[in-house]
Amino acid sequence: MRHAAETTQSHSAPNTNTYLGYFTHLAVTDLHEAAMGCLDRPLPVADEPLARDRLLETSDIVRTAMLTPGPTQDYEVKHYGRLWETWLASPYGGEVLYKEELGKLEAAESGLPAQSRSAWNAAMLRMRFALADDDRALALLAGESSRLGSAHIAQLTEMLGELALKKEGRRLYRWLTELAPLMSGRRLRELETYAGLWDELVAMLPEAEPRMWETLEAMLPSSQTIYEERLLGAGRYEDWIDIQLSFGRDPLDYRATELAPLEKEAPHTLLPFLPSGDRTLCIDEKQSQLQVGGQAAQAAGQAVQENEARGALDRILRAVRAAPQQAARAAGRAAERKAVMNAQRDTISIDVRLSEHGDALIYGVLEGYGYVPGMLLKHKLFAWHEASFYGTNLDVNQVMLRAIDDPTQSTAEVVILPSEQVLAFFAAPRLLKHVAWEMTGESRLLSRWAPVLAEWIDERRYIPPSGCVPSRSAAVDLGRRAAAG
Repeated sequence: MRHAAETTQSHSAPNTNTYLGYFTHLAVTDLHEAAMGCLDRPLPVADEPLARDRLLETSDIVRTAMLTPGPTQDYEVKHYGRLWETWLASPYGGEVLYKEELGKLEAAESGLPAQSRSAWNAAMLRMRFALADDDRALALLAGESSRLGSAHIAQLTEMLGELALKKEGRRLYRWLTELAPLMSGRRLRELETYAGLWDELVAMLPEAEPRMWETLEAMLPSSQTIYEERLLGAGRYEDWIDIQLSFGRDPLDYRATELAPLEKEAPHTLLPFLPSGDRTLCIDEKQSQLQVGGQAAQAAGQAVQENEARGALDRILRAVRAAPQQAARAAGRAAERKAVMNAQRDTISIDVRLSEHGDALIYGVLEGYGYVPGMLLKHKLFAWHEASFYGTNLDVNQVMLRAIDDPTQSTAEVVILPSEQVLAFFAAPRLLKHVAWEMTGESRLLSRWAPVLAEWIDERRYIPPSGCVPSRSAAVDLGRRAAAG
């Protein structure tokens, strides 16, 4: 295969040893698939006296080709791995042969071309893995992290598939965990294979499931499709809604059939979704425009009826169906388009100022952007806040604040949280999990003391002025007295 590739394109690309022309690539791919198909079948002459020696000679030839820079090197890495996996290790006692091969690889390291270092590491990794020498194998993997190509990822997932077949759950857990940082940003097909190994592991070790969710979440946005499909499949509907709200989606982005599982199994989770649909599309009386929104509203109505909270739903639906204030909505949509949240974990810093009546004037700063538009902030910060009907009933005003990065940006939009809701919200905030929230300035102080003050109020140790929460100085004074007492 290598000879055919080099001969075919010797005149077209004389200065490179990695490039394959289109037709040459097609021919080499056909040869590669034929070779892999042959290696996948059981060896018909395994019992022949000379079969072992001939196979070891074949291994020497493939190893030499694999460690020689050339346009088919990645293919030869795959041939080498499959040869050992199916034709050598199993029939002839793997451990002894693996140790012998390990010695040959170590001997070949001297004078190894730089272009072949990755192939050599891949071969060493396979031998260490087969000998269950995971510490050294993982050390090799860490050293290759910046050079892992598709061939190496394919080899790794094949090796981990062997652990799944052998039910070696503990080893598989360790390898999947160590491999996770290297999989971020990989192709969807590779990520699907990797996630499938997690599925097999969880079937063996149910206690590994929390780590699986953490891993898939950490790999966003590349794992987005896989992560969301598994959330729905596992019935984690609130987490699925959370990720939609975090990434700025709404019910109008989906067909009614796509929301059917939520309508049937957990209709209450659709409640926070309603306001987000309202802010991106002014729903009119046309039935076609109400298809998704109507399905969501119906499902939400069933949930609220079950929870004897129909009044809350009525208020949400009135807000969704009310005639829009064109100027305000247009300005809000334009501001949101300027600060579109992407499918990654955004970092939003929150600060607050308390008015003399105890209302909280809340503003946010998006890392790398500046002040967050008020409409966007309230629908993200209060996405799970039932008291404000998921942010729908909160007002947004413009105020003058110091410029952040951009000296022309001295005007910010603040979300006004009524005084009667301030203490409860900051005492136990329920925030979107797929946004990185950071409490700064006075919001940090309020978050620190709100649980204490709420507890004191419940115990009647402190009674705030009617309709107010304590001011900053009062909170500090109460905190000092609590520490002293």
